[in-house]
Amino acid sequence: MDESHQINPPTCSPRGAEYSTLTEEMSTTPATYAELPLVLDEKAVLAILPISRPTLRKLREDGTIHAVRFGRRVLYPRASILEYLGER
Repeated sequence: MDESHQINPPTCSPRGAEYSTLTEEMSTTPATYAELPLVLDEKAVLAILPISRPTLRKLREDGTIHAVRFGRRVLYPRASILEYLGER
């Protein structure tokens, strides 16, 4: 295949700039808890807390850690994670 027929991948995220910015924010490790984004996805929470995915689900279901569901995504407020860390 010659170079004139190559397909270049899109330069922007298919989910929009807001999602890209949030994902980039969560992909960097903050130096302090105050630098965490206001909401965290499951992957970010599991990187912070020394717990497993099933344990996080149990804590969410029993109300120990608050979460907000947007379709299939579950987001955790920073305040809820910090509150849980303070109780331990």
